[in-house]
Amino acid sequence: MRSADCIGSSDRSGVVYQNEGNLLLLSLLSSSVRTVLDVGCGAGDNARVIRTINENIEIVGITLSAEESKLARQHMTAVHVVDLDVSDLSFLGDRRFDAVIFSHVLEHVKDPQRVLNLSARHLRVGGQMLIAVPNVLFASSRVILNTRTAGLWTALTYISSPGIQQIAI
Repeated sequence: MRSADCIGSSDRSGVVYQNEGNLLLLSLLSSSVRTVLDVGCGAGDNARVIRTINENIEIVGITLSAEESKLARQHMTAVHVVDLDVSDLSFLGDRRFDAVIFSHVLEHVKDPQRVLNLSARHLRVGGQMLIAVPNVLFASSRVILNTRTAGLWTALTYISSPGIQQIAI
């Protein structure tokens, strides 16, 4: 595993987000996928799940937290510590991925459309872009999103179903 590249700065770099991985979203991942860009990879939980299915998939992650990157490296080929609000993703060069995953990250960036457009440049023709955002119509999601106020937990954008269709590629 390679070390993380640090781009941008944030006072949230020590925050660690861990979960069981987004099993529903990952169930949509094509079996032909060989390279994945996990945008907002957190501690690498989605990569850990993907590796149980196919340990040979190349997975590159992007996270805001240096602490998360240390955990994510256990499951990923490379992890980049990047503030998506300021990065142009140029550190990826001309890399193209079979799949780009956004699992509950778009609601935390200032301009989700910009991040999607930049990431789409790194998706191979015919590749998959998998996106999950919180269902803000679900009562407990509204309570959680409105009460978490520190670091990565703060939702900057509420994205509805029609809204995701408008900003999606």
